Amino acid sequence: MFNFCYIYKSIGTHFEIEQSIRLVRKHYGEEAFITVIGDKCKWADKQIYYNQHQYQNRAARVAEMLQILAKHYDKFVLMYDDIFITRKIDFKYYAKGERISCNNSVSGYNYCKLTTVQALRYFNKPIINFDCHNPFIFESDKLLKLYELINWQHPHLPKSLYANYYNIEPSYIHDLKSNELNKVKRNIEEVGCFSTCDSMNHRLISLIKSL
Repeated sequence: MFNFCYIYKSIGTHFEIEQSIRLVRKHYGEEAFITVIGDKCKWADKQIYYNQHQYQNRAARVAEMLQILAKHYDKFVLMYDDIFITRKIDFKYYAKGERISCNNSVSGYNYCKLTTVQALRYFNKPIINFDCHNPFIFESDKLLKLYELINWQHPHLPKSLYANYYNIEPSYIHDLKSNELNKVKRNIEEVGCFSTCDSMNHRLISLIKSL
């Protein structure tokens, strides 16, 4: 059994999460158990409601939701509504082949990178970028132990933090997030999954419906 767990915030349209869950069920059948935490989703096997206004920053909300999921399952596959699986895949720990790099930007994402780098340096761990927008398996006991060691209410990148802290061997690849049709098709062929950006074009929407 694979526990596919979606962290979900509705933005008015349900196309992405409906299609993402449809593809998981198509390729994993009865092996898949779908949990959605966050906003309501009628396609899930299990719904965990979460108040999206609990914390001001999204990263803290994600960290708390991950801990809730870890208390429900021994192991789970973290999914988002913009990740689409096109066959049974090897759940590799993909990395971009680069260190987590920070700049002078005041964006929330850059702050997440900065706090992640600081934490990993404190623990004398690698600083590899594991944020490739792919399904990611967390072992719950390890995740909860890690969150006991840090201030998880400070924004961070949970996948990079987890994989580096536990010295997981990376499989290097490019970022799977793209709306360019040729890149999406390459990801389908090479990896068996892909991720999309906001504002998908009609050709990409048609491709997803056809899968």
